[in-house]
Amino acid sequence: MLTLQEVKSFMRIEHGEEDTFLSSLLLVTENYIKNATHSNADNNTPEFKFAQCFLCLHWYENRDLSGKAVNMPHHLNALFLQITATSGDAL
Repeated sequence: MLTLQEVKSFMRIEHGEEDTFLSSLLLVTENYIKNATHSNADNNTPEFKFAQCFLCLHWYENRDLSGKAVNMPHHLNALFLQITATSGDAL
């Protein structure tokens, strides 16, 4: 499971002002990846952790309420496909 310190290091956040928000993102992104891949993927694999870091970063940087649509980055979709293919319970 990805830790708060790991995601903060990946995102280069040194202060603690966002810790509550980032902790929420960690929980939501884990569930999102499992739902997006239709799998009970192991959240300790490098692919899962990498996808979770990038998804946290994507949602952190795109959290404004302007209503603009932001597409999911291609590299995240590619990681989701890898997680699906290697999870053992893919569709």
